[in-house]
Amino acid sequence: GRWPRLAGDGHRVAIAWSRLDGHNFIVRLYNGTQWGSEIQLAGREAALAFAPGGPLYAATSSGLWQLTGDHFERVQEANYSQPAITVDTDGNPHVAWGQHGHVLYDGSNIGEGAWPAVIMAPDGTVHLVYLSRGSLVARRGKGGQWDAPDAIPAQNASWPALALDSHGGVRLSYLGAADYGPDALWLVRLPDKQPIMMPSLAGN
Repeated sequence: GRWPRLAGDGHRVAIAWSRLDGHNFIVRLYNGTQWGSEIQLAGREAALAFAPGGPLYAATSSGLWQLTGDHFERVQEANYSQPAITVDTDGNPHVAWGQHGHVLYDGSNIGEGAWPAVIMAPDGTVHLVYLSRGSLVARRGKGGQWDAPDAIPAQNASWPALALDSHGGVRLSYLGAADYGPDALWLVRLPDKQPIMMPSLAGN
């Protein structure tokens, strides 16, 4: 397969990847001791997120899905492109995606951009990062109100991803140009915007 996606909640881990023919995804779950069997997920693109202590959700090109037992049930039919998903503390999923050169979050137009990454902090603040005109842009929202776009000094950035650390801090990773050699993996400890290049045993 290809295009792996990852989500975690405590000891639980979910991994999804696309079949080589590009049709549908395969999902496997790890419960802290062993891996489960393969589960089919319909769609050409996928993003995963656990509800805290609850079910696994997925957003794909064919809609919003919830894992029930050993299969996914469609919660909402939609045509998400470049989806990203997060789940709030009440267990409600929220989806960001790209559409006609703009980034949308729960149906609201956030601004020009593509390939969003999204995560919700424990206090309910939504952190959204996306590519816009060759740069990375960070936004924060709460209660439907969004702050101004905040540019992150990244060169040739791609594949942004967001996660929370063990203390609820927001961490951004992405691939981007390095001073020497090929593209490298970079880490940003938001709200600090200074990127840190991650070491690699194989170089960049």
